[in-house]
Amino acid sequence: MIRKFLLIMMIALLGSMSFAAEQSNPETENGKTATSKKHCMAFTEDDEFSMDVLVKEMPFKKKKIVRGGFITPVIKYPIMGDYMNVFAGLRGAIILNHRFAMGITGNFMLPRTTNRELTGDEIAKKRMFLKYGGPYIEYYFFPDKIMHLSLGMTVGAGWLSDEFFSLSDGRKSYFFALEPELNLYLNVSKRHRLGIGASYLFTHGARMYGVRDKHLRNFSISCFAQHGIF
Repeated sequence: MIRKFLLIMMIALLGSMSFAAEQSNPETENGKTATSKKHCMAFTEDDEFSMDVLVKEMPFKKKKIVRGGFITPVIKYPIMGDYMNVFAGLRGAIILNHRFAMGITGNFMLPRTTNRELTGDEIAKKRMFLKYGGPYIEYYFFPDKIMHLSLGMTVGAGWLSDEFFSLSDGRKSYFFALEPELNLYLNVSKRHRLGIGASYLFTHGARMYGVRDKHLRNFSISCFAQHGIF
């Protein structure tokens, strides 16, 4: 009877020791769960970033810094004086992590205008041309969505002239140019976007044939198409 009791006690003791060892062992179920979570997190970090488009799905690999670039023809419709003018432009930029673009832009007035049209005053009529541009930055909000917004800024310079090609000939007036903008984009395909935007051109230093900064500062509506790697 005593032997049976001792045998039962030894079996119970061995069972409790085995259970305690399993609880303290890192390779048990809890340890396996932690390892599984670690693998899951690693997979999530390497997971792909998908951009919604009209034509084709666009995958992106998540890396520390993702580089791309684009070129964008631009058409602007600014209201200067009493008339809506037409500007053509071109911008090119590199883009980092699908969201931040840095580049350069340039715009010039397509039709010839006059100082009378810009000022509205009855002064001696002189033809005029306007060009401006410079470094440009832009930040995209939710670029993976099929439609998304961006904020941009051009900080540069421009000039008024009485000749279209006026680097050395003709009369010129140089000025500082600052143009913030708000844009709405549509992801058309893997390499193409269409956009519309609104901007305000701020100038300082323009002075030619009665035209001053107040005549050039204006709101513009823009249409553009981006082509590149986003």
